[in-house]
Parts: sequence; C-alpha cells; structure tokens
Amino acid sequence: MKDQVQQIIQNLDVRSEESVTNALDTVKVITDLDLEEKLALTKALSEVFFLAHHTGSTAMPKLAVRTEKRIAKFGPEMIPFVFEEMVECDSETAVYFGQTLARNGVDGLEYIITKLGDYQTREHDLINLIQALSYFKIPEATKVIPVILNMAPQSNHQVTSMALYAVGRLVQTHQPS
Repeated sequence: MKDQVQQIIQNLDVRSEESVTNALDTVKVITDLDLEEKLALTKALSEVFFLAHHTGSTAMPKLAVRTEKRIAKFGPEMIPFVFEEMVECDSETAVYFGQTLARNGVDGLEYIITKLGDYQTREHDLINLIQALSYFKIPEATKVIPVILNMAPQSNHQVTSMALYAVGRLVQTHQPS
C-alpha cells in the first residue's frame, strides 16, 4: 500500500468535517489506486456513514454523500464490501451504503438481486435491501418491482411498509414522461 494511502487513513478523523473533506479531496486526485488500496480507503471513509447524523453538524451528511460518490467511483470491486456493511448496519446508516450501491448502476442492482434470496428470513437485513433498491435511478431497476411486491406480504409490518415505499419510489422515478 502506498504511503500516501496509509497517511490518508491514519490522519482520517471521521468526526471532523475538515479531516473528512481533506481525505476526500486528496483521494479524488489519486489515479493509480490498486484494489487493496481502494478497499482500505472504502473501509476507512465509510465510517463517515455511521456518524453522519450523530455529530450535530449539518455538513457531515453532505460529506457522507460525497463519500458515497467517491466510493462508487472506486468501481464495482467495492460492491461486496458495501453490500455486507449495508445489511449489517442500522437503517439510518444503510441509506448511505444503499445509495453507494445505487451509484454503481447495473452492477450494484444485479449484485443485490442475486443476494435477495439469502435474506428472505432476515427481516432487518431485508428492510435495508429493499430500501437500497428504491435508490436506483436506472431503467433496469423496474424489473425488481414484482420481486419487491412478492416480499411485501410479511408478518413484519416494517418489511411490508418498506416494500411498498420502495415500489412507490421506483414507479415515481421511472414513470413515463
């Protein structure tokens, strides 16, 4: 791993707006990251997602969105890590991981679709997955509407609610003009 990448990670304080901004600005100009470096940076930077709404700062959620964009630009190799973090975290944090997956377009969508069956009985994880599906703005996202509707009749009303919300959001996003 390059010294520059190690230095970014070591100096990153995800509670500090200035530190996160500096890290994102520095990473933005590095063009020759290998897979190990991208993953290390993704792990470090994504910590912002866990704290974005708990710092009392109005800038941190905006920095979390910048972080989503930066991680997505690392490419589809980050999708498995982002996915695993999303299903393991709370619903508020899962928003950022889900939006990061959505920024990966078809690759992110297909990855979620292939994993849905593994999470049918894990209600909390299923809520995060369904929520993530609602963030996709690509036309291919409409193909998951029947799948989401099949998940809606659950004994857990939160799953049902999220499924109906996701379908509504997808329909609204992809309605013919």
